[in-house]
Amino acid sequence: MALHMPPEKLFQQLMPLTQACLTSGDPYQRKGGLMCLAVLAEGCADHIRTNMLSSVLQTVCQSLSDNNQVVRSAGLFALGQFSEHLQPDISKYCSELMPLLLGYLSSLNQAKVGHVTKAFYALENFMENLGTDIEPYLPTLMETMLSALNNADNLKIKELAVSAIGAIANAAKELLVPYFPPVIESLKGFLTTTTEEMRSLQTQSLDTLSVLARTIGKDVFSPLAAECVQLGLNLTDTIDDPDLRRCTYSLYSSVSTVSPECLTPHLVAITTVMMLALKFSVENAYIDEKEDACDALGEIAFNTGTSSLSSFLQFPHDDVRRAAFGALGQFLNLPPTLTFPCHSSIKTELERHVVMGILETMNGVVKSCQGEVFKNPERLKEISYAIRDVLKKKTACQDSGGDDADDDEQQAEYDAMLLEFAGEGIPLVASSVPADSFAPFLNDLLPLIMSKAKSSCTVADRSFSVGTIGEILQALVSVSGGRGLAGRLSNRLLPVLVAGVRDSDPEVRNNSVFGLGSLAEAAGPIIVSDYPMMLSVFSNLLAKESDLRVIDNLCAALCRMIMSNVDAVPLEQVVPALVAHLPLKEDMEENKTVFKCLAMVYTHTPALVQHTPTRPLLISTFFCFFIETAQNTLVMLIKEFAQHHSADFHTAVTSLPGEQQAKLSAAISAS
Repeated sequence: MALHMPPEKLFQQLMPLTQACLTSGDPYQRKGGLMCLAVLAEGCADHIRTNMLSSVLQTVCQSLSDNNQVVRSAGLFALGQFSEHLQPDISKYCSELMPLLLGYLSSLNQAKVGHVTKAFYALENFMENLGTDIEPYLPTLMETMLSALNNADNLKIKELAVSAIGAIANAAKELLVPYFPPVIESLKGFLTTTTEEMRSLQTQSLDTLSVLARTIGKDVFSPLAAECVQLGLNLTDTIDDPDLRRCTYSLYSSVSTVSPECLTPHLVAITTVMMLALKFSVENAYIDEKEDACDALGEIAFNTGTSSLSSFLQFPHDDVRRAAFGALGQFLNLPPTLTFPCHSSIKTELERHVVMGILETMNGVVKSCQGEVFKNPERLKEISYAIRDVLKKKTACQDSGGDDADDDEQQAEYDAMLLEFAGEGIPLVASSVPADSFAPFLNDLLPLIMSKAKSSCTVADRSFSVGTIGEILQALVSVSGGRGLAGRLSNRLLPVLVAGVRDSDPEVRNNSVFGLGSLAEAAGPIIVSDYPMMLSVFSNLLAKESDLRVIDNLCAALCRMIMSNVDAVPLEQVVPALVAHLPLKEDMEENKTVFKCLAMVYTHTPALVQHTPTRPLLISTFFCFFIETAQNTLVMLIKEFAQHHSADFHTAVTSLPGEQQAKLSAAISAS
């Protein structure tokens, strides 16, 4: 029901029953209520994130201190589900959740493996997306994991700890370097044993070793690369296990990204094992092995310069076909350039997820090779027609339903994902070819995108539509003829984007604001006559908007307007309003846009900073940008403030934390 029913209707019926369970004196009813919340997270993620994340998190956190272990286990499972499906919003609760999880792990009874498994499940899912926010918790985390590796008698506990170290590495990356030696020693110990009972732990150790190769840093991992390759070869020579072989393929692939020369002496042995895997005719685990073999061959080929596997594009199993297309995308970066059969394959392939894989690979090739892809003029037509056919739902998989679509709702979900993959390709193509070459194809594709912006469409469709339009316009900024094409499209796109700014959904508003800013940047003086209307729309939005990401993008859109046509913007009104909403709170990617604009404004109209209410804010904003980016160009600007506005400069400096003051002083003194 969570996957296929409208969440508003489902929650209206379900939540009173769930609440009754959660407050029951019966621990199994409390467990039932928590399990209900847990399984709702996947299908109703948007609804929970938007309307009730804080309250359900509070409920789950309270359950972790319940006096009954059945309830605590259910709470851990729910937290794991939330961490997996409610990103990125749930990461904002890091300071509340991480101490809770760490405290929980420190007091676990290791004999109860099922309970421990749920605790690690919750921890792993939450850590994966933390990034550098994991740093304060790293010492305690690694002390816990290393203790489990060294002292736990139960092999399952060791396996869970090894898996968790992989999740920690994905978040911490180079921050994990101090803990690398003891981790690697433990993993090597696990990988040199050949007893059957060690198999699951060995498989997990190979997986974590692969993660470490990609995250810990080339300088740290490269000295061990050759030994890791040999460990993998030794295992596959002595043990016939498809899951173990799959993990060695992943390890070789990871090693090829940091030390491809270590694979060179073993390429024949490695690729022979992989190619043999692709000739097995049995199902189950061996099919997964074929898929992973294709994936690994692609990356190894890209990093070491070996040849292709295009013959596997016709393999009868759909997962293998999808992986083969992905691998072929890697080969396309190697000489001689191969023909990538995107249009014919997309047109005739019956399985939706294979078509998604082809589209994903096609997008990856265009992104990495850009203009090289289109040296053959037929390639532009082929890729554009492939995208068009998916958007029109004129492919075999969309007509047939395919074996992987169990019902109408699931079919609709797959179709939506197909459209998203296809839509992502349009701005990639737009950024890779002259605008005039792409214009005829873009004119055919835009109506298909714009049709999904209607108010009667779903939020997902509206967001997809205006988001894709914004990305297309942003792509036109940097290509030959982009300004003229953006100007010609402006009359068609402005009404769609303005309507999106007034949408009830913050994501649609956010994408629409980005689109309007990108239109101003791409079209330049061609749309100056529309500036008063656009500024009015932004002013009205800024007066009532509460979503921080929308406000950040609104600031960036105003900056794009100013930089494109500084004389067409009433700076004395716009700049104070802009600075009042700085620094950015959510969308830090736009900091470079805002700084570039403010530096230009200061150069263009110095009198603006003479305005006392604006000046301290402006100086503080430049400080924030400097602290975050340490750009040398900011130092000169900050020196100018110090020289010409010393009182406000001193006020702004003293408002900074001591560490930031020191960093600022050191940079200015050194320049």
